[in-house]
Amino acid sequence: MTLGLSIPADSTSLIVGVSSRLSVCEPQLTFDFLTEFFVGWAKSPIHQRPLNVLYMVPWLVNLQSQVLTLDEDSERGKERLANIARKLIEITVKETGLYTAFQQNAWSIISQDESLQEVFFEELVKTAVNYGFCSPEADVVGSIVASFTTLTMRGKIIARLRKALNRTSLRPTRHLKDNVIWKEMCVLLRICLAISFDSRAQAQMFLPELFHVITMVVNCGTTTVRTTVHSLLVNTVHSICTHFPLDDSNLAKLKGILISLSEPKLSLLFNLNRSTSREESSVEEQRISESASTSSMETITNLLLEIIEIAAPSIGTTCYSFISVLY
Repeated sequence: MTLGLSIPADSTSLIVGVSSRLSVCEPQLTFDFLTEFFVGWAKSPIHQRPLNVLYMVPWLVNLQSQVLTLDEDSERGKERLANIARKLIEITVKETGLYTAFQQNAWSIISQDESLQEVFFEELVKTAVNYGFCSPEADVVGSIVASFTTLTMRGKIIARLRKALNRTSLRPTRHLKDNVIWKEMCVLLRICLAISFDSRAQAQMFLPELFHVITMVVNCGTTTVRTTVHSLLVNTVHSICTHFPLDDSNLAKLKGILISLSEPKLSLLFNLNRSTSREESSVEEQRISESASTSSMETITNLLLEIIEIAAPSIGTTCYSFISVLY
């Protein structure tokens, strides 16, 4: 006996609904389900993949309880979670047409669970470093990291950047750009830039660390790297102007600095000539020394100290923090 049911061609609500109920009633299937999901992804038709994302999403809320901390072996749990993280990152950076779907559905859930962020952070950085500085895939990783609005993720990126900078002293080279750590640093700088836009938390909590990094890498590398460093400073100052409780006088001073950062005089301190053609730029990069001249570095450092003096709620403490990280 048949019921004669007619299932509509667009059965999104049915499939997603079944998946949602299964994720709640049978949470122990989470790791196996997600593993099979990634196996089937490559075989599924392109037009069906947006639906695949939707029925995968309900299982992500089980990652902490059913994958990371399911048993007493914490390392095994981290390994299983890292395996899922790698595959999810990979399909996100490869399926550029579905980036918004992944961002709004999958990454929005993962970013809210701080217990997952350590593992996902490591895999995101590894992926970005593997693809390389300014690659489209690495820039997608930067966008993913920017969606993690927690202070934890921002702190991890900046801490990782500082550690990479410190590691260059283990195998010192005459020029920083020739160091084996340089490629990783460039990728981390790019991610740091991606998370810096309109970020009060980053500017407020990590201002000394950010300025320390800027003074260490300013004028290093190619035009793209130098532009990244300059843009990181501009974004940081913009965040201070937008979010810090400044009086009218200090706000006007800071806005003046923000405008001046885009003017030729200060741009040249970062070895940026906006009128330089691409051909001239490639020749110019060969002539740029690894470190800025004494006068340029003095000007940049004084500018950073002035920004701190204007923005800091406690000038002495913040200036001391900036000076201490320099040494």
